[in-house]
Order: sequence, then structure tokens, then C-alpha cells
Amino acid sequence: MISSVLKELTESAAEGRLVTLALRGELESLTGIPLVVGSRLMLVRHLNPEMLLPDGWIIIRVQDVAEVRTNRWDHAVGRALADEGLVPDSAGPPAVRLDGWASVLADLHAQGVLVSLECENDEIGYVMGALTAPGEDATTIRPILADGDWDDDDWTVYYEGLTRVCFGRRYIDVFHRLAGDRPDGSAPGERA
Repeated sequence: MISSVLKELTESAAEGRLVTLALRGELESLTGIPLVVGSRLMLVRHLNPEMLLPDGWIIIRVQDVAEVRTNRWDHAVGRALADEGLVPDSAGPPAVRLDGWASVLADLHAQGVLVSLECENDEIGYVMGALTAPGEDATTIRPILADGDWDDDDWTVYYEGLTRVCFGRRYIDVFHRLAGDRPDGSAPGERA
């Protein structure tokens, strides 16, 4: 990673500044406020650019950030969100350790947080649901399928290709409410 990118990420996090993160290769860029920048992973307060509202949290690999952009639109929207009391968010994200995917997913699992996982170079590509057994090299997740029902089986996602972990986002919450109680009997959003 270019040291100027890491410097810009660190400054953006310290200032609570809204930025657009251009990601390497085919990865989708994102707009948000970097909250914590670790040595390997970073936590971003995601902004839904179409609705101009905070929309959950995203954890990405620091190595995937190719460029940190801040333009007039970012400044204006950042000021508007602050004026409306939408950022910083007093509730904040669940506490997660950012030293690797194993610790991130173990922390989210322990807190009963429902997630979506995005993978590159993997047949799964995208899956959302309830984490069931995070391990050292992979996690299992009970997915919610496109029809809004829980899958009967857990899926395994290997950390090697994992690029993004999302939680607290409206899209995920809507599908979890649609699916109803988890297979273990706990309600959506409730700790398993």
C-alpha cells in the first residue's frame, strides 16, 4: 500500500471525514467515514449515497484501498449529516478486533450480529445470514436465500478470498425480518 493512502485513511478517521474509497481491481468502491484503521483491516461507517443516510458498517482489507477521494460533494454531505445529528452515531458499531477475519467474525458471532460476506474468486461471491461457527481459516454461516427463507444447511466461507464484511445495513435487516426467526429459534437481530 502506498504510504500516502494509509496517511489519508488515518487522517480521515481522526477527523471523522466522509470520503470515497476507490478499491483495487473489480471491487466496488464505497462512500463512508473511516472509523478505525488497523494494520490489516478497517472499519467504515457506510453512507448510502442514494439516500444520503448512514447505512451500517463495513469492514474491508486496508490493502484493497487504492485511493482516498474527498470532493466538494463529500464535504457538503458530511456537513449536512453532522448538522442533522446523523454522524457521529452515538450508538456506534459493535466492538470488533481488526487484527484478522477470524477475530472480526468471532466478535460479531459472540454478539449475535447478522452479517453479509463478500468474497472474490469464490463460487459463493455473496452471502448473508447468521454466523454459526467462526474458525481460524473459515467461518460457517446459515444463509438467508434470495427468496427470503433460511437455508437448511450452513455454508463455509474461507477467509482467503473474503473482501468485505457488512452489518447493521438496512438491506440485511429487511431480509432478516422477512426470513423470521433463525433456525435456532432466536429472533432476527437477537443473539443466538
